[in-house]
Amino acid sequence: MKVTPRAVKDLARNSGFPEDVVQLYLDELINMTFAVTKRERKSCVQTVQKAAHTRMPMKALIAELTNERDYEDDLYDIA
Repeated sequence: MKVTPRAVKDLARNSGFPEDVVQLYLDELINMTFAVTKRERKSCVQTVQKAAHTRMPMKALIAELTNERDYEDDLYDIA
């Protein structure tokens, strides 16, 4: 996942942060975004590992695992 300062600014604006707050705390917002993406990636890896190491005879496909989450809008896509 690629996190750019521009994407973080757009995400903050879409979330309702005032422009002066975004400019003042941009470095902290970028660090927070990296922390969130790291946690999300860890969650995804754990989901795939659980599915791969299950003892059930019929294992789920990767596509089925990724379809569990509903992304209704692309407002929060930071790539």
